[in-house]
Amino acid sequence: MEAKNTKDESYIEAKKKVKIIRGFYIHLGIFLLVNTIVLLVLSMIESNVDMFWEYYPIAGWGIAIALHYFLVFGFDYVFGKNWEERKISELIDKDSNKKK
Repeated sequence: MEAKNTKDESYIEAKKKVKIIRGFYIHLGIFLLVNTIVLLVLSMIESNVDMFWEYYPIAGWGIAIALHYFLVFGFDYVFGKNWEERKISELIDKDSNKKK
């Protein structure tokens, strides 16, 4: 019975993590959509607006996206120990494929 509870708890935790990751990707998609279509297109149309005004909200929102990324994936995800091991394995695989 204990094994089933552990499996159920693992499933619930994994489901929560997937929901959090999905939220990040939705946030990123909205960021890209809004900033490329709305801000940049409007800045091209409106020539009487101060030059480069659109970069301020892009920079602010970009910082928020970066923080959201690190909250979801953690700081070790980018260049942590796991990254090093994955990269080493990838390079070994590439090298062994070239030798075949």
